[in-house]
Amino acid sequence: MGVQTLVLHVGDAGDGNAFDWADWADARVLKTATITSTAPTGLTATAASSTEIGLAWDEVCGETGYSIERSSDGVLFTAIGTVGANATTFADTTAQASTTYSYRVIATNATSVSPASNVAQATTPAAPKAPAAASGLTATLNGAAEIDLSWIDN
Repeated sequence: MGVQTLVLHVGDAGDGNAFDWADWADARVLKTATITSTAPTGLTATAASSTEIGLAWDEVCGETGYSIERSSDGVLFTAIGTVGANATTFADTTAQASTTYSYRVIATNATSVSPASNVAQATTPAAPKAPAAASGLTATLNGAAEIDLSWIDN
């Protein structure tokens, strides 16, 4: 079940000479990690606004957290965040307007990482446009303590 990883540990034997015969004489093989074969499944990505994409996935049994990765080309992925144990959602609040992103999620625990989840894509909508400025502002004195303002709402 999973892939076994072995590490050759070579330490300083205490003589101050790195990687000499004394160091290699004390070398040993350590079994360090079992890579879990269960990748997160059911990943979905939904644009929540022009600058936010929400992600959701199915939980992996035995994980202690997740690493979330994003790509703008669907090929090269970069980690953009992590969440703790039992989390199944993440909000990417660093998205740019009118941009398509691909996402994948990797489950982690103290000694291993899973394969990547399925890839999910979402496209953020265009940023909302600011309203046009009002024009034609006029002020009319209406008595000693009142000014009436009027304008054209563009």
